[in-house]
Amino acid sequence: MREKTKVEDQFHGNGYADQGSPFSKIRLNLSKESLESLGISLVLRVLSLSLTTTVFAVAFPDAPKPKKAGPEPHWAFQMPVKTEVRSIDDAIFSSELEPVPPASKEVLLRRVFHVLTGLLPTEAQRQKFLGDSRSGSEWMKAVTEEALADPAFGERWARHWLDVARYADTKSAAIIRNENYPYAYTYRDWVVGAFNRDLPFDQFAHLQIAADLMDVPKSDLAALGFLNIGRAYQGGQHHLVIGDQIDVTMRGFMGLTVACARCHDHKSDPIPTADYYSLHAVFASSRVPKKLPIISEPEDSLGYRDFKKKRRELAQKVHQHVKGLVPEYEIPEDVFDFDIGKANRKLDQKGREQFHVLIGNVATLEATSPFAPARAMSLIEGNPRKGFIFDRGNPNARGEEVPRRFLKIFRKEGEVFTHKSGRLELAHRLTDHRNPLTARVWANRVWMHLTGSPLVDSPGDFGVECAKPLQLPLLDYLAVFLIENDWSSKALITHIMTSDTWQRSSQAPTRHFEIDPENRYLARANRKRKDLESWRDTALQVSRRLDRKMGGLPIEIDNPPYPPRRTLYGKIRRGYLPSLMRAFDFPGSEEASMKRTETITPMQALYLMNSPFLHQEARAVAKHAKTIPAIYEAVLQRPPAESELIATRAWLSQRKEHHSAGAWEYGYLLGGKFHHFPFAGQGRWSGSKVLPDAKLGWLHWNRDGGHPEADKAVVTSWTAPENLTVRFDGTLNRPSEHGNGITGKLMRSNGEILAEWSVAPTSKKRTRYHNISIKKGEKLWCVVDSMGNQDSDSFHWDPKFFDGEREIANAVTDFTGPSLPPRAQLAQALLLSNEFFYLD
Repeated sequence: MREKTKVEDQFHGNGYADQGSPFSKIRLNLSKESLESLGISLVLRVLSLSLTTTVFAVAFPDAPKPKKAGPEPHWAFQMPVKTEVRSIDDAIFSSELEPVPPASKEVLLRRVFHVLTGLLPTEAQRQKFLGDSRSGSEWMKAVTEEALADPAFGERWARHWLDVARYADTKSAAIIRNENYPYAYTYRDWVVGAFNRDLPFDQFAHLQIAADLMDVPKSDLAALGFLNIGRAYQGGQHHLVIGDQIDVTMRGFMGLTVACARCHDHKSDPIPTADYYSLHAVFASSRVPKKLPIISEPEDSLGYRDFKKKRRELAQKVHQHVKGLVPEYEIPEDVFDFDIGKANRKLDQKGREQFHVLIGNVATLEATSPFAPARAMSLIEGNPRKGFIFDRGNPNARGEEVPRRFLKIFRKEGEVFTHKSGRLELAHRLTDHRNPLTARVWANRVWMHLTGSPLVDSPGDFGVECAKPLQLPLLDYLAVFLIENDWSSKALITHIMTSDTWQRSSQAPTRHFEIDPENRYLARANRKRKDLESWRDTALQVSRRLDRKMGGLPIEIDNPPYPPRRTLYGKIRRGYLPSLMRAFDFPGSEEASMKRTETITPMQALYLMNSPFLHQEARAVAKHAKTIPAIYEAVLQRPPAESELIATRAWLSQRKEHHSAGAWEYGYLLGGKFHHFPFAGQGRWSGSKVLPDAKLGWLHWNRDGGHPEADKAVVTSWTAPENLTVRFDGTLNRPSEHGNGITGKLMRSNGEILAEWSVAPTSKKRTRYHNISIKKGEKLWCVVDSMGNQDSDSFHWDPKFFDGEREIANAVTDFTGPSLPPRAQLAQALLLSNEFFYLD
């Protein structure tokens, strides 16, 4: 590893001096502190930009040469440099910190499969590789190649790219009618396949911008979903859609915030407003076809034939509706050809609303039927549009005309796009020999996903405001390696992971964390925490419930019965993420996400402790792992230490299986005695899955209320966590007009009635009671009884207890299923442990 120079040490972290170039030839006689003491820090900034001029062996022989005079161009706007350095370890700009030794094979095996597949190594893989006598890069290469060959690699790395592509299965939080993108999943599946077949990254870029203009299989048209799955806007707002396409393209591939130039020249980067509208004209010259192209047909089956029949019937209803209101309307030969513009002009408001509802029925069938043919969210060429600068971004205030062309800073004088819209030319300019950014941007992201920290802290902004990275020589080395290896992501990944740097342990002396807390000198590995997808998928994996089926329509992962598909296939509603995703830093899809935020909050632990999904996985672990050592092996992939075994046995001996998982219990009163419900299911506590039960009839309690029987009162019981004086509140509602009503009671478990309320049909009453003294472990019962005729006695009740003004118990929000058996409680504890959540 190269040692830093004295000058580089003086200028450490200022973002402008040459912090890592192995070619630095110039030394400063003045320190940063002496310059600043003279009050000329601005001069320092200008000086430091000009003091790094170096003669490079450029990766591309015909690339632009650095200017001989004047300030040096921004580091990211120069071509990546090719040096004599032959390895990642030699390219690293090091400090006086001694690199830590490599991690153990056990740790490295877990690390490899996490970063490449998002899963744990199987038992067979553990035996194969932990018993392998090879070591170092030879062993690591074998492990890496096996993980890269697993289809799970494409699923894992597709999710990284889908963050950038702002992937969602719906259009916008503001669009309720026809909210789905029925075929967004075909783009998601295309990305998975692209990574698995190691599609060169330059072709990966080209297809997502201009697949329709390339000689490729029709399945590759799905790549154009990159441009079309962004946020939709009410009333069209086509210019906003184009702005989103410019943003995701330029930030996603080049790390430039070109969209900032929509209303004025870019504040800091050399991107004039004219550049924005040149690109705007490119995308404005293309359009979404009326009929999305079919890229795969389902096999002929009864289900497929039934789908086609229902779809035709729904389409005909659309035309019959219009025909009924507009007699001269001619039903098109193709019944799936809906002229929305014409219908909007011909129909009144009520007719238009029904028209869109009927079209929505067709879209819903296509979005939800597993028998619907897969279609690509494609683009086609329209008439080439002239570009005009919109004054202050206002499309109604056209100004100077601009041609379709690439960014000024990277184009020759007079260079314009001449082929139709220019999309294909734009696609190639993203990765050609005149573009210094795309290879760096992707190499930076690959490094980030493999190590947990990018070399450039702002992966989506390599502009002038982005400080020169300390490890710029390493970044350039990786970018050149990517290009010279035919833009192969798998080759770059293997090269990084077989380096000594990547294989280092995350365990380091305290001195390392004091001197280099952010690990910018790469003397150790970063300790990585599992993200949402990896944690959920590995929880399914250790419970043996993981369904490895790939592709297809999205699924609801946050609702019972919690399907065991990989998290990648969970439905993403733009603006309405499931609570599980919101709690664990899953990115919103309103815009491209270049780097996820990472938070650790008490709410995450509380969410998982009470998560029905996690309870389900813990039960599944306990079902196949019958002993304490087996549970440790299943979840943590190791046997318990002797001390852990002793402590776990003592802990389990104190565990009891309760009827419910929280402070609330559910049952009924018969003969003055409380009886727990024998069965919980279907989101309620009751006698059986199907109501009425043979013995208990309609008797049940669910999250919102329940139903009593003539001879049995239904009860939810709350246990006080400590000695308290509490206040009770809630509203008891008996909505049906049939029957003769119900009686609600607040009671102590010794039979003492504290308060009683009678509620007639279609009525509700506020249920309140103050100053209830209760000791720790005592129970208060919320009881509902029939007035003699249990007909239609379903009720809603939301009992709550307060300590002063602080709510301490809520029967609705605290509603829970049955508690876990002791061994399942152990499995849950291990699934929540740092050892399961973290890699090293």
